Amino acid sequence: MKLHLLLFSLLVASPALAQGASLLAHNRDGLTQVSTDHSGVSVETRITVEKAESQAKIIFYQETDNGFIFQRINWKKKVLIELDNGATLLLTNLAEQGHAIQPGGYITGYYIPDRYQRYTAFWLSPQDISLLKQYKVRGIMYSLDDPYDAQPYRIVIPDSTHELKQELTLLGF
Repeated sequence: MKLHLLLFSLLVASPALAQGASLLAHNRDGLTQVSTDHSGVSVETRITVEKAESQAKIIFYQETDNGFIFQRINWKKKVLIELDNGATLLLTNLAEQGHAIQPGGYITGYYIPDRYQRYTAFWLSPQDISLLKQYKVRGIMYSLDDPYDAQPYRIVIPDSTHELKQELTLLGF
């Protein structure tokens, strides 16, 4: 009984914990990779797809507890997706991008750090959808709109379970 009461109080005290510490209302499925950037900061990158009316969009989320590296810095307006057949998808049809922060603090005696997120979403063409359903994602390449950090980034995100194909199929694509 005490355990149930503790869990209930945690859920009431922090809706963010009940949502898996997500900063925005979004699907927690998708491909996830935790990496360390060149300055030693840990960044979680997640790729998921959503349906907006009759169109599909692919969303790239990045989260960290170091807000300095995310401060008003977005991805440039193009992303390259590497597929396991050697093909690449160049995404340039930007749907949205932005930032979010979830303040941390002490919750039931435990310190939870602030979580910072940046996200970039692109509309997928029917050809993009077809390729993502046929082939698995191997990695992504992107650049930041930071004048002090113009280098391209490459993240290997193996899609061993063909997660994006499953998401697209569930969404009716």
